[in-house]
Amino acid sequence: MLLDLAEEQLLLLRSWSRIRLTESSPSNVPNSPNIEYTDSELEHVENSVVRATKEAGAFVASRFGGILEISQKGDKPGKDLVTDADKASQRMITEIMSETCPDHMLLGEEDPPAEEPAAADWLWIVDPIDGTTNFVNSSPVHAVSVAALFRGEPVAAAIWIPWPNADGYLLMHARKGHGTWIGDAQVHVHKSSDSGEPITGVLSARPGWIRRMFNVEKPLEGHFGEIRVGGSACHEQFLVANGTMQYAITGFAMAWDFA
Repeated sequence: MLLDLAEEQLLLLRSWSRIRLTESSPSNVPNSPNIEYTDSELEHVENSVVRATKEAGAFVASRFGGILEISQKGDKPGKDLVTDADKASQRMITEIMSETCPDHMLLGEEDPPAEEPAAADWLWIVDPIDGTTNFVNSSPVHAVSVAALFRGEPVAAAIWIPWPNADGYLLMHARKGHGTWIGDAQVHVHKSSDSGEPITGVLSARPGWIRRMFNVEKPLEGHFGEIRVGGSACHEQFLVANGTMQYAITGFAMAWDFA
């Protein structure tokens, strides 16, 4: 999910981030409606986020398909995988943040379980490789995602994904009030149809359990689109934002899965 892709997506990201931050970060992070940063400061933060995301993405690409040190964070075999590339990617992002925005704090997927960042006005939410299982199995459906929050509100973000173009990747970035961009092209929200209904026959992403959890009425059944579930929430959010997918529904996830 990328902020500021029109106000609707900014509000969606804000709501998801606040829900997850209450469980994933300190409860005493300041939250005030008064904006206390300048536009030039926010532009600097966005540039730092873009640099960190791009450099981490280049590193991740250099490790793709190679030998990895793989471990797991949970008790279930094959679940919650983490690699040395995940950890190195997060360290790289942390170092760039510390260099360019030394008063900012960071919350990342690969933080030690008991470690919580100190309260700060600025907090970076980082997923150094979203879709680690895909990455381990040499699937290009993965992403690097970084968002900067000011007092709990997402105000700048970037997502890097592998892509079959000359550069080998796409990078989407945004800051509040200045739109969302891929390179020099601004990204706009696509209207689904004149009637407001999703378009049948285009790609969408949703978990397979949705029919078990929700009563899906028949009028909606015909408008789900062609379902593709990639295994990376950030990658799916990117594809929704650039118009490849019409929507993505994601199950339980942490703040960094929506950064």
